[in-house]
Amino acid sequence: MLKPNLFLNSLLQKIQKESCQQSFRKLFDLYHAQLLQYAGFLTGNKQIAEEVVSEVFVYLWKNRLSIDGIRKINSFLYLKTKHLSIDHIRKVKDLSCVSIDHASALQLKDASNPEGTLIHKEWLLELERTINALPERCQLIYRLIKEEGMKYDEAASFLDVSKKTVENQMAIATKRLREVMKSYMAYEDKKQLRKFSYFFF
Repeated sequence: MLKPNLFLNSLLQKIQKESCQQSFRKLFDLYHAQLLQYAGFLTGNKQIAEEVVSEVFVYLWKNRLSIDGIRKINSFLYLKTKHLSIDHIRKVKDLSCVSIDHASALQLKDASNPEGTLIHKEWLLELERTINALPERCQLIYRLIKEEGMKYDEAASFLDVSKKTVENQMAIATKRLREVMKSYMAYEDKKQLRKFSYFFF
């Protein structure tokens, strides 16, 4: 039996080299539920979450020839979900549309009403604004680590700075983001929070 990483690599190779739809379906089945939950957490809206995840997989299929350039498919899928969720939130004008199914996502205080949904969307946009407002080097280091999937020593080498500098700048970034998170949200599922917060913090 193939180990998880070898199995995943095998799927990706078949998708890229053979346009194998069966392998793509297996990849879809592996990630769909967790990406849907993550998108639901980000958007606070079940319908939008489903649209986001569909777009993620459509994008992956259309760009399957570039899969070999994706070092970490797990991080890629989550980050693509994050970015598309933010794009959808910016476009949505009706803040009172269908609220997220509480059984399948992290819950916000009063997320079932329009005010709670608005707070959720404002929170996600505020996180993005906070990242954009970080000092230039701090923001660059944060994006290299969290969006490009670099390790701390890789980012340090890439920027020609010490690993300690990278650690310090990441500490600054995560502290500011956590402050934003605390001011907006009340969580009930600590385990799920730890799982999803990796992609921000």
